[in-house]
Amino acid sequence: MSSRSHPTLPSLFLALLVLALHWLAPAARADDPAFVPRQALVRLAPGASINDLTVEYGVQTLVSLGSRNIHLLQLPENPDEQTFVDLFAADPRVIYADLNFYAEDTDADGTTQDIFLARTFQQYLADPTFVIVRSAAAHAVSRGEGVTLAVIDSGIDWTHPAFAGRVAPGGYNFIENNTDVSDGGVGLFAGHGTAVSGIVLRVAPDSRVLPLRVMDSDGSTTTFRLAQAIFHAVDQGARVINISLGTLADPFLLRDAVSEAVSAGVVIVAAAGNDDAESPPRSPAGLSDLGVIAVTATDAQLVKAPFSNFGTWVSVAAPGVSVHGPFLGGGYAEATGTSFAAPLVSGTVALAFSACPNAAASDVRAAVLSAALPIDAENPSYTGMLGSGLLDCAATVALAAQLPTCHACPADFDGSGELTVADVFAFLGSWFSGDPRADANGDGLLNVSDVFAFLSAWFAGCA
Repeated sequence: MSSRSHPTLPSLFLALLVLALHWLAPAARADDPAFVPRQALVRLAPGASINDLTVEYGVQTLVSLGSRNIHLLQLPENPDEQTFVDLFAADPRVIYADLNFYAEDTDADGTTQDIFLARTFQQYLADPTFVIVRSAAAHAVSRGEGVTLAVIDSGIDWTHPAFAGRVAPGGYNFIENNTDVSDGGVGLFAGHGTAVSGIVLRVAPDSRVLPLRVMDSDGSTTTFRLAQAIFHAVDQGARVINISLGTLADPFLLRDAVSEAVSAGVVIVAAAGNDDAESPPRSPAGLSDLGVIAVTATDAQLVKAPFSNFGTWVSVAAPGVSVHGPFLGGGYAEATGTSFAAPLVSGTVALAFSACPNAAASDVRAAVLSAALPIDAENPSYTGMLGSGLLDCAATVALAAQLPTCHACPADFDGSGELTVADVFAFLGSWFSGDPRADANGDGLLNVSDVFAFLSAWFAGCA
């Protein structure tokens, strides 16, 4: 955290401090969260230069998020990683420093057996999961039009017919640092992002997914990649972010990224994890105190799935056993895990935003939780540990459609209750900053057409 040391350190004093911290640092425990060897990350105070730190500490910059002054660093062989983190944290130019922890998804079955079971298109259509959460009933009010939903996962099989015309531009591959977001590989989790994205679109068929590849086919990623993807989703105007993986660590950077997204009006939905454990919660699902919707899984009888994590930090439950979705190569598959419960909630959030485009993220989150059906009776051993209950898509959308902001005049952009030139300036400010509320024509894009649509509404006045 913030330092109380001197602004500059003579090289001899720095060497002595490194040595002292190295000897005083506690030994790593076997149950400590794993991290990437010889890496650390820092967020610097405004005006601080990463170049100065790299020279003084003898480290190299691997990746920089320039606009946020966040940097991933390559460390020398000695001393150990925690010693360097402690050194950085004691520097007044550093807001925080941390290890680059691993994050992953885990197989709900707990074996090396393939987590995806091939299914026919007819079996996919007949999946009772979507009847249980009442997604079809919600479509009478909303189908997700105008909402971009980021899926931070293993990528997407964009050639699959299920995604035709439904993939938003701006996707990115944070593993290889390019725009190839193709899902695949030979690991157990190849196809994971494809299935998650397909489940989202089955709930919200007229929304668009923004695929952000951070996880490899073995189900592994890092907290730095996760944070990169969250920041990118915010910058691309996503209203919803689905994260079906997590870490047992509680990194500063992940909290930072989540807080920024929530402040920007984005709803983050995250899988609770498949450890059948109450603690420690997997992050970012464990950050429900910051506004994340943490999703646990049930079976079709509304009983907690035997693998699913639980606790007072959980927000809501959704079916996560034998959920069907699109799979690699144009086919369909069935999979089990909290990974596949979370996108049911994400799709529902997209429906709510589409039903009420001006809704605050906090109001949409509240609608999801308020509409949930109690399931404590089916789960007496987990009372109060499965969130507000079972997801109800139709009830959530109905609540969202009744929010006061849904009935406000769309041209009254500043919410003053009357149309003035201040509304024009408020709209233009949002439009230039990329605020999704400025999507006046509801096509999911911000361009000059939105300006004309808003001005037409403004001149027409309000009924």
